[in-house]
Amino acid sequence: MKKSFTLIEILAVFFLLSIFSTLFVINGKDLLAFHRFQKGIGRVYNEFVFSKRMASIYGADITVSLSTRDGKFYFQRKSLDPIFAKDPKFLEEISIPAITKLSQNDAIQSHIEILLTSKGWIFPPTKLEFANAKKSATLLLTEGNIAKPNTPKNSNDSTDRR
Repeated sequence: MKKSFTLIEILAVFFLLSIFSTLFVINGKDLLAFHRFQKGIGRVYNEFVFSKRMASIYGADITVSLSTRDGKFYFQRKSLDPIFAKDPKFLEEISIPAITKLSQNDAIQSHIEILLTSKGWIFPPTKLEFANAKKSATLLLTEGNIAKPNTPKNSNDSTDRR
């Protein structure tokens, strides 16, 4: 004899699946926003390191322009050296929408310019803080060094996963 599922059992399974999917969607949005923010901070760090290397290799000063407009963050390199004028990708403005706030030495700014010299120096040495609605991360630019950014912890994650 074949045993089939009752209507109550089928409804109970659908009910449990709907609860689990709702929880996943709610937490999934926060996790996705957190991942995008971390990726944006990593991109800014990599662009700084790349710009510093290019300044040292080509013996040219590069100005990095950081700005926030319309709720978005922009990163752009500038140089008076003609070698960089040939490469429009080097000078293009990069948008990182996961970052919405920018501060320098604990003061909120809408525009910051930092000079990376051909000798490897960074002027002015500064502490940059990037943020969005829920998270923030700090990037330290000292005289000759770019420190890896601190990795922000997800503020919605109250449990310790090991």
